[in-house]
Amino acid sequence: MISNNICGGRTHGIGAGITIFVLLLLVGEAGASGEVWTWGMNNAGQLGDGTQTQRSTPVQVIGLSGVTAIAGGGPHTIALKSDRTVWTWGDNYYGQLGDGTNTLRITPVQVSGLSGVIAIAGAQQHTIALKSDGTVWTWGANYNGRLGDGTQTDRLTPVQVVGLSGVTAIDGAFYHTIALKSDGTVWTWGYNSDGRLGDGTKTTRLTPVQVIGLSGVTAIAGGSWHTIALKSDGTVWTWGGNNNNQLGDGTTTTRLTPVQVSELSGVTAIADGEAHTIALGGQLSTPTPTPTVTPVPTSSPSPTPTTMPPTSTPTLINSCTKISSPGEYVLNRNILDSSEINCINITSSNVVIDGAGYTIDGIDKRETFGVVVYNSTTVLTNVTVKNLKVTDWDYGIYYKNVQKSIIVNNNANSNNAGINLRSSSNNELSGNTANSNNDLGIIMAFSSNNKLSGNTANSNMDGINLGSSSSNTLSSNNASLNHQHGIVLDSSSNYNTLSGNTANSNAKYGIRLTFSSNNKLSGNTANSNYYAGILLWSSSNNTIYNNIFNHYVNFDFSGDNNNTWNTMRTSGLNIIGGSYLGGNVWANPSGKGFSQTCTDADNDGICDSTYVLDANNIDYLPLAYNLSVASTPIPTIVPTSTPTAISYQVTIEIFGSKFNPIEMRILKGTTVRWTNKDSSLHTINGDNFRSPPLNKRDTWDYTFYETGTYEYSCLSHPYMLHGKIIVAPDSIPANKPATTQTTISVEVKEINKTEEKHQESKVPATPGFTAMSFLIAGMLLSILIRKIK
Repeated sequence: MISNNICGGRTHGIGAGITIFVLLLLVGEAGASGEVWTWGMNNAGQLGDGTQTQRSTPVQVIGLSGVTAIAGGGPHTIALKSDRTVWTWGDNYYGQLGDGTNTLRITPVQVSGLSGVIAIAGAQQHTIALKSDGTVWTWGANYNGRLGDGTQTDRLTPVQVVGLSGVTAIDGAFYHTIALKSDGTVWTWGYNSDGRLGDGTKTTRLTPVQVIGLSGVTAIAGGSWHTIALKSDGTVWTWGGNNNNQLGDGTTTTRLTPVQVSELSGVTAIADGEAHTIALGGQLSTPTPTPTVTPVPTSSPSPTPTTMPPTSTPTLINSCTKISSPGEYVLNRNILDSSEINCINITSSNVVIDGAGYTIDGIDKRETFGVVVYNSTTVLTNVTVKNLKVTDWDYGIYYKNVQKSIIVNNNANSNNAGINLRSSSNNELSGNTANSNNDLGIIMAFSSNNKLSGNTANSNMDGINLGSSSSNTLSSNNASLNHQHGIVLDSSSNYNTLSGNTANSNAKYGIRLTFSSNNKLSGNTANSNYYAGILLWSSSNNTIYNNIFNHYVNFDFSGDNNNTWNTMRTSGLNIIGGSYLGGNVWANPSGKGFSQTCTDADNDGICDSTYVLDANNIDYLPLAYNLSVASTPIPTIVPTSTPTAISYQVTIEIFGSKFNPIEMRILKGTTVRWTNKDSSLHTINGDNFRSPPLNKRDTWDYTFYETGTYEYSCLSHPYMLHGKIIVAPDSIPANKPATTQTTISVEVKEINKTEEKHQESKVPATPGFTAMSFLIAGMLLSILIRKIK
């Protein structure tokens, strides 16, 4: 029998150790004898039953008794025993199990060197424990300092939080950690871009800081972007991100210090959600009128954004400016090396900003925006940004809380992130280019019902990335040659439609789905990606058909996945020109893929046998690539935004005093282009090659005609990690000149209306390899290292 006499491991009043994202099903209960029961997702062994099988009813955690408290992290689980030892199981990629390894555990293991614990808390990638002496101990992921030990080094075993004592309660959030001291003060540390630490700044903290102006606190809780405190007088106080009104102060304004939740008192307990807040008990001090809401049927099509009619005399812009009134605004010159935080800052609805082909250029500084469309007090609508070039910003174009608007025909290249939609819906993005950004090309977070069509996102970290974004349509986009993935659906990005997109020659996966379901993928092409064409990680109920996958490894799975890989046999033109729709094309560059070798006795373009990916993923109607039937050859890799010759050129960027990527594998005959994106001067110095000094925006090319490993460094900065070029023995069909030629291209600062500031034919670190021997070697290496991509 399962009993519920033990509450979960979090230290606030409501909750049973549940975590953010999709792991709510990890909630278990400890019975009278201290046994633990779990059910739900089990992709990383987080249920602790010795398997990785998802469970729809409770199962008992193996070998665990005497438990007094439980907590859930990301895909990992934590238990506190009566002897005050801590036990963990599940995912351990960042060391969050604390057993001194990175090994996934499907049954409990004891946390190393930890005793005297009285409370536990779990976060997405790290774990927290409170000892009886009032000290706090942490382990796991430490990016942005969430462990509080003064470093950003991941820890495989517990470390003590620096300078913190007298603690009575703890909690963990996605990227930050919270502690309550016996004197009623609250202390926080970790990531702070939205003020979630409450110290009056947006500065990330590697050690604890005190939340400003807060005392008399009795309970704490941490959401993904906000933090909550309950005071002894029954009032609730919040701070941090507020884009979803989670602070409860009647606004969507980010708060760097605590604000009181409006009109609520007498609260006895609090809990957090990812972007919402919960209180138990309490009462409103004044009656709240019932809002009038006009229902919108879910089946109705999304409203089509409309462009603001041009005024008779558009307002001309020749410098960074704030636009707070409706109208049409036209840029009439380049804005170069701007040190403004927000160059074009739009806070009004019904605005058109026409870049007229001109460039607004920043200085590669964090937390800066080329174009930002956001008003903290209202949702903006009908804002169009078009024909603009934005470069060298943290965010090129940034929409937040924006609806029914347009982003069209812009170039958002060479920023940290190209185009970003956050908490925005019913917008259209079309014909934009977001290439060679340090992080992501096009990003959507917490955004729905948007349409992305005809955009190009090449040579970024990820091309197009959706996080917690649903019911969007992506069509005819090109996301190729990226350093990681082409198109990513992440963190419950559900009910999206992907059609006619190209995701080729990316350094990891063409298409990646993680914890995302009920998406439809059809008519997409994913060829020559380094790991595989598509990854599904704990993603089910997706429908995937009429796509081309052409790799030595076409698919990869992690966790439990159960998807549909074909539609019914239906008359209609399929992706390779056949007469029937069914499943997918499963090809291989060697010509020996399933679709290339299957029997098709009736020549209907559908294989006579099924293609089994695994027991839960079967293509019952795989397409046959039969030259007598198929009118369309399996596409080769020619990204639409770059010339064909780009296959023989790759780019390494210098940014943040680092070579990115630090190591590159190429074929013999490939030209490597180094681009300096730092403000300081750099050089490329190898045994047989040396560049002249490169200023910001300078490029230098060198072609490698001999196989081998070539290390290089920067003579100006000897402390920089050395780069490495590995040249494979298979030649590109090109004639070696008598003398190796190198070129330097130094950019001219003055730019006229028709000139490009940055070369847009950059390509990423990992091209689409065509030589069979090198591909096989790469696959074997990736399999050895592939625990989590």
